[in-house]
Amino acid sequence: MTAALAALLALHGGDGRLELTYFWSAILIVLLPTIVFGTIGVLVFRGYLRRDRRDEGGDQPSSPALDR
Repeated sequence: MTAALAALLALHGGDGRLELTYFWSAILIVLLPTIVFGTIGVLVFRGYLRRDRRDEGGDQPSSPALDR
């Protein structure tokens, strides 16, 4: 097993450009979902706070459909 691993590492070489591409793709894979879901979370939270302020805790308006 060790000889096979050593042979694979010898064939791989050490291409710096390819390793840099792998590095930036890993960074993109981590940051993209974090930024997207973080932005969605912030927008939902801001919408929640904005709705809460507009409501001001008063009585809910009654609807004729709910009075049955």
